[in-house]
Amino acid sequence: MRIRMSHLTLVQRYIIDVVSKGKYLQPEIAERIGRDKSLVCLELQGNSDKRSGACKADLAERKYLKRHRVKAKKIYFTEAVKSHLTIESFKGYG
Repeated sequence: MRIRMSHLTLVQRYIIDVVSKGKYLQPEIAERIGRDKSLVCLELQGNSDKRSGACKADLAERKYLKRHRVKAKKIYFTEAVKSHLTIESFKGYG
């Protein structure tokens, strides 16, 4: 069975939050949510509270959303390209 390495959902973050307090090992948590153990490790290290060291699901979700908002987005049309395009230039393409 192939284990996915995509983004975690808020529900999975809550499961990691609750189960990690129960002193389960990271591979057991990963198996429970159907993800790779390295993803659980990254979640616990990267999204935990820096002051208390606790992993909180709501804090982890806020950090994830903030990183996503700040992340540079791919630019498809530069300003130079936009200035050359008009509605008439697309006639006949659809």
